[in-house]
Amino acid sequence: MVSLTLLTMLTSLFPLPSFAIVYYHVHPTCTEKPAMTEAIKEAIHMARRVYDRMWANDADIQKLLSRIFKIEHKSGAAWNEVLSVMGGIGSAQPKDVREANTHIYCDGDQRWQFLENEWFDMSPETSIMLYGSRVPQFWMKNTPRCRPEYRGDNYAVTYISQGQIGPLTHPKDNSITICAPYCDAEYTTIEKSVNDLWLDTPLSDTTKNSTRTKKLLGPNGLASITLLHEFTHLVDFDKIDHVPAYHWNNVIEKSAENALINADNYAYLGLLVLLGDYRIKLDDDETRSYAGYLVKTEETYVKHNSKEWPLGNSTSK
Repeated sequence: MVSLTLLTMLTSLFPLPSFAIVYYHVHPTCTEKPAMTEAIKEAIHMARRVYDRMWANDADIQKLLSRIFKIEHKSGAAWNEVLSVMGGIGSAQPKDVREANTHIYCDGDQRWQFLENEWFDMSPETSIMLYGSRVPQFWMKNTPRCRPEYRGDNYAVTYISQGQIGPLTHPKDNSITICAPYCDAEYTTIEKSVNDLWLDTPLSDTTKNSTRTKKLLGPNGLASITLLHEFTHLVDFDKIDHVPAYHWNNVIEKSAENALINADNYAYLGLLVLLGDYRIKLDDDETRSYAGYLVKTEETYVKHNSKEWPLGNSTSK
């Protein structure tokens, strides 16, 4: 992490962005699945690594920022926005169920019930007291997207509470559901799958017969990367799926303005930064980089605050 002394020096040069901190609670439907707990930790770790590396004298992170966000300088509103989002997610802290502002579930959205032509999240941990009764904060007309009735593929979904409940205005909360395909997946993290990556298929390859690298790498490939995508949807960060929202080729074609609001841009940045800890990065060749080809590198660190970089690749740090 950046030292207080370095932050003080940088503050005199650039105004530091403030960021919201996520306080999250993991539902027992996820904690009973160790792979899901690992995915949540790695998603937060990815964001923290982005935040740390953005402060470093690091040519590779600058190339990624240029490719994914059209950011060419280590300052300005766009740089601050990415730093703020990743700093907020990277600072996420587990909390008691009643103190959390973000709840993570692996229940297939079974907590939702259809009542009077609308869907209501009936879980007690996300309801509030109103006139002596518990009232749901989350409701909507559309079918929750992890339920079997939902028509269409989905990997995870973020819900934002209504905020206004009767006469009460309540701070908006978030809930994230990790959908069924991921809950029992063999691979949920980069850490567990990195040795199985094949580097012969670029990130831009979206064909159904792509090699295992394509299946693993990308915001729909691993639960941890998808969770980072979902974290950017939280009310404090307010990123959207700007159509066409997904896949490497769409991400890098976005304008600077649209890149800043699209969740997948942040997910790909997190993915590529964490891969750097395992000595895998985008090819330096401009054409191959544009296509999303990955290569192994012998580079072991760059200097950052007088410490070796990377600072470690363990999600426990």
